Amino acid sequence: MGSATSNLEKLVQLLLLIQRYSILTDAVSLTPIHALGILASIYRISRRYKTRQWGLDDYAATLAFILDLFFFPTLWLRNGDAGGGGGLSEDGLGAKVQTRIAQVVIGWLVQIVYPLLTW
Repeated sequence: MGSATSNLEKLVQLLLLIQRYSILTDAVSLTPIHALGILASIYRISRRYKTRQWGLDDYAATLAFILDLFFFPTLWLRNGDAGGGGGLSEDGLGAKVQTRIAQVVIGWLVQIVYPLLTW
């Protein structure tokens, strides 16, 4: 029985490690895309404001820009060991894990901001 429990624990740890690397890979690959989107939004908004060609669509672009500024950090905060220690605590094995409050806040940010951003 002890061997089966040990194997199950190893499998669970492996799956958690795969999930952590998957989240990290997503964050690394999406960071340049979000950075490019933020830079393009800054250019568009500032150009339209300076040339006095501000229209209704620019309000929507500004809202999307602001929402992306809130959503962008969640790419890295969802990874359990990123973010400089904010919301992290040590579990019994010495690994740093997010506190429940940090997970809830990040979850709400992602679930509220992402649909508004894509809309």
